[in-house]
Amino acid sequence: MEEIIRINLDNEMDLIIVHKRTMRLAELCGLSVASQTTFATAVSEVARLAISYGDKSFIVLSINILRLNQKEIVATIYDKVDLKAINTEPYSYARRLLGDIQTSYNNYFHETILKFRIQFGGIISKAKIESFKEYFKNEPSISAYDEIRKKNIQLLELIDKLGESENRYRMVSDNLPLMMFVINNDGKITYANKWLKEFIESQGLIPNNITWFSLLNQPDYRGFYGDWERAIQNKTIFKAQGRLKQKENLIWHLISIMPIKNDNDLVTNWIGFFVDIHAQKVVEETLRDNQALKLIQEELIAHQQELEIKNTRLSRQNDFIETVLDSSVDYILTIDQEFRIITFNHSYEVLSGKKREEVLGKDITDVFPVIKENGTYKSLKDALNGTPSHKPVHQSPISQRFYEVFYIPLSDDTETTHGAVVLGRDITDQLQHELKLKAINEELLLRNNELEQFAYIASHDLQEPLRKITTFSKLLNESLVLNEKQRDYFNRIIKSSNRMSNLIRDVLDYSRLARSEEQFVEVDLNEILNTVKVDFELLIEEKDAVINSDILPKIPGIYLQLTQLFFNLLSNSLKFSKERPVINITCRKLNTEEVNNIIELNANKSYYLIDFQDNGIGFEQQFSRQIFTIFQRLNDKHSYAGTGIGLALCKKIVENHNGHLTATSEPGQGAVFHVYLPASL
Repeated sequence: MEEIIRINLDNEMDLIIVHKRTMRLAELCGLSVASQTTFATAVSEVARLAISYGDKSFIVLSINILRLNQKEIVATIYDKVDLKAINTEPYSYARRLLGDIQTSYNNYFHETILKFRIQFGGIISKAKIESFKEYFKNEPSISAYDEIRKKNIQLLELIDKLGESENRYRMVSDNLPLMMFVINNDGKITYANKWLKEFIESQGLIPNNITWFSLLNQPDYRGFYGDWERAIQNKTIFKAQGRLKQKENLIWHLISIMPIKNDNDLVTNWIGFFVDIHAQKVVEETLRDNQALKLIQEELIAHQQELEIKNTRLSRQNDFIETVLDSSVDYILTIDQEFRIITFNHSYEVLSGKKREEVLGKDITDVFPVIKENGTYKSLKDALNGTPSHKPVHQSPISQRFYEVFYIPLSDDTETTHGAVVLGRDITDQLQHELKLKAINEELLLRNNELEQFAYIASHDLQEPLRKITTFSKLLNESLVLNEKQRDYFNRIIKSSNRMSNLIRDVLDYSRLARSEEQFVEVDLNEILNTVKVDFELLIEEKDAVINSDILPKIPGIYLQLTQLFFNLLSNSLKFSKERPVINITCRKLNTEEVNNIIELNANKSYYLIDFQDNGIGFEQQFSRQIFTIFQRLNDKHSYAGTGIGLALCKKIVENHNGHLTATSEPGQGAVFHVYLPASL
């Protein structure tokens, strides 16, 4: 796409220019008068809509090169406003003239694209397209308005150049230690350098739209008002002395204001300066008044004493900082932008074997040439450019020990980096301890695996002799003629065997939990609760139990383990009840503050809290941890059956799911088991 000409759409005169230049481009491309009129009319319809309702509208006339050297004239109208949404009639009319019209939205502009195929596009060469551009660049103005527009464009270019010149002037004026300003003929400040801006803002004023004399002590201004009026009339330089209001003080300044004239000798602006001469005026006044001089002398002595005290404090602070740096076990080194060493603490002396007085002020690459080879030099350059870095493990080529190293930029209030700090911490012993700890953990993991396998195999192998004891005891009990005491012995053997079998089965379940390698899937806890309720259907009917439940969520987990969790918790609530059991299962999602208040939970995750509340016999709160310990029972095994593993299994299952399990209770008041489970992996 070759852009030929660009036209802003601001008013009806622009519409005339668009129409004429569209016609002219179509004529240059060899279109007939009818085709020229058709295309220009369609473009004008949309352009008129942009002028009426648009925002920052402009049109670009281009020539687009198609396949087989075919070409088309393209008019693209850009607008911040969606013109088609405002009025579709101009679009409909333009579509009847040209056919398809494309619209799009790019880079915050709505685009309307109108095209017209050039019948003999092959004859329009690259050189000819360049001649079209040159033509419109040098084309005579269509009207006085068009001439003004061209002049305005040239003026904008000139303004850009003036802007660059103004920036250079502003840089110079801001760095001069005096207050500079430009005023118009009414005395209003149109420009103030950095020093004057800061002065004005310190008075609680806004720099724009205030007069220069409003900054002065008004009695002083009234004293030289006539001189200023004469300077305005005669277009001459004005000079005076006056006091500027600085908070509660009045500070003497030399005031110089000179006119800036144009070619017609008319004053367009005035440039002025405020130069602080307060010290000079104070001296003059004190020479006239010995008593005032004495007071100033006393003040100077007091300031001098205060300065001496501050210098003493500063010296002590420097000594203290140096003592702190030298007392640090970390090595600390500071360089400036020229890589010169400006701080070098005692630990660095010990590490490098170099004395502080030998290296201060020297280039670090001269003192330690090896840093150019091990990446330290690059980290220093980054820090001096304002980018901090951190090397968790770095082996020193000097001591061969390992260090954690930080490269920290030093910057002031202006965020200008003027140096860098290198802070290193010896982590050799820590790394060695970590390696030892890793080896111990690996050995411990191996031992745990061996113990788990042993528990699993031992528990599994114990089942077989127990089954035989139970079976043969039942057979003997049924086949022998026994008295009541003998039959009681056999019943005790059978009950003990069954209890032992249940205990071994629970140990096997606990062992399997420790070795579980199942993958997490999405689990519907409502489905699990319904399954467990079916398992307890007869017991629920027998005890006339009531189970109330909220709608439970879907969470990532292991289906069989979560089923066992619900089974054991419901079994526990149904077992430890002396009246009609009522079990309430509630669920809610914890907020961030609640998660942060529970140290066992990961603060970066979200959790569900599921409470299992019953009206059973309860227990003392002091035993709330003991009940989750394997083989720990709070009740008589003859009154309440069980092996003492069920709640330990529950705790293990919750931990396998990266959750947390607690319980609260009072004797005779039932118990609440709080299950915290992650809402996501």
